[in-house]
Amino acid sequence: MATESFDYMSGQRKPHDIRSLKMRDNWTNFGYIGLIYLIMAVTLIATLSSYAAVANAGLSWWWDLPTTVVAIVVIGASQHQLGGIIHEGTHYM
Repeated sequence: MATESFDYMSGQRKPHDIRSLKMRDNWTNFGYIGLIYLIMAVTLIATLSSYAAVANAGLSWWWDLPTTVVAIVVIGASQHQLGGIIHEGTHYM
């Protein structure tokens, strides 16, 4: 029973329960990493498509600036998430 693994007097769980909560699920991790790379790829493709549309329309390159700023923010945030994943991964080395 679940109440056997919890000591109500001290308010602490037993070590084997804590270990089971700390187990990693690599398939979920791979999914999140893949999602981050997908976001970066879609951002890059959308930005390059925007550049091509602006060039084909004969507009000034100034019209590319808003797209470039959004791409920088999205890709920068994605790289920050990858850095967080790397940091968390080093805790289990």
